[in-house]
Amino acid sequence: MTYRLDYVLALAEERNLTKAAQKLYISQPTLTKYITRLEQDLGVQLFDRTVQPIRITRAGQVFIEDMQKIQTRETNLRTKLKAISRDADSFSVGIPTIRAEYLLPEVLADFLKKYPHVSISTDPRIESAVEGAVAAGELDVAVGALSLAYDELEYTFLKEDEVLLLLSREHPAVSGISAQEGTISSPLLLDHRLLRDERVLLPRSGGGQYRAAMLMLEKYQIPHTGTIQCNSLHALFCLAAQNVGILFTTPSEFCRRFPGEAGKLAFCRLQPEPVYQRSYLCWKKERGEEAIIRDFADACLRKEKTNSTEE
Repeated sequence: MTYRLDYVLALAEERNLTKAAQKLYISQPTLTKYITRLEQDLGVQLFDRTVQPIRITRAGQVFIEDMQKIQTRETNLRTKLKAISRDADSFSVGIPTIRAEYLLPEVLADFLKKYPHVSISTDPRIESAVEGAVAAGELDVAVGALSLAYDELEYTFLKEDEVLLLLSREHPAVSGISAQEGTISSPLLLDHRLLRDERVLLPRSGGGQYRAAMLMLEKYQIPHTGTIQCNSLHALFCLAAQNVGILFTTPSEFCRRFPGEAGKLAFCRLQPEPVYQRSYLCWKKERGEEAIIRDFADACLRKEKTNSTEE
């Protein structure tokens, strides 16, 4: 059976068969028949259609996540094959979405001046996934807060960002501080014992931002009543600003892009010494002398150096 991921995603987003069918420009019976046949083919229930709105089962979540990974790999493969058919080069980059948004536009503009005919594809999965994909030969390079765990990969240091605790300026632990205190350039030293029964805001599991947050939570044993996990780091910043929860993250890029929203937050350290998260770029060692790899790494380094100078 041919899997129509767009059908599954539409139903997962709308949680309603009629609305999902309208979004896909197909009839509701056609969508219902497809989902039923798919579940029968897989031998599991992807959606609980006995409730409204329709609920995605655990099997459904796994199916969507893995099919998206497969689709990304197929896209990268098709890009490479098309490039070969045109007697051109192709280049694939594994880079999480939030980092891609600020790094890739200028990096690729610089890189493509030297390689105008290269076809480029990006893989937005978390660092652990794209790092492994480079080791497996599925991607050319990966960028992010990488684990440095693969002996067959060569790693180049890009930059380090301070991990800070972000609180709404309405939070009781920072009430009364001045506008000049608790800024990203002058973080407030906060006693972690002031944090009690907090709701913790977390990015998606497995990424560099998630690992940094979990390390801080474990180190200081902050009591919390629950978590909110979200793939959008921008959404988490906004939730922190609205005093919905607390957020451990590296906020420098957010502050550069959204200075108005940054003003609603207090930036805090829980110890006098800064805690940093380091970012790297990696590729397979056997490819280390390829000019295209080195030139892409150099373009990334120039971009990060420019950002550091501006700060």
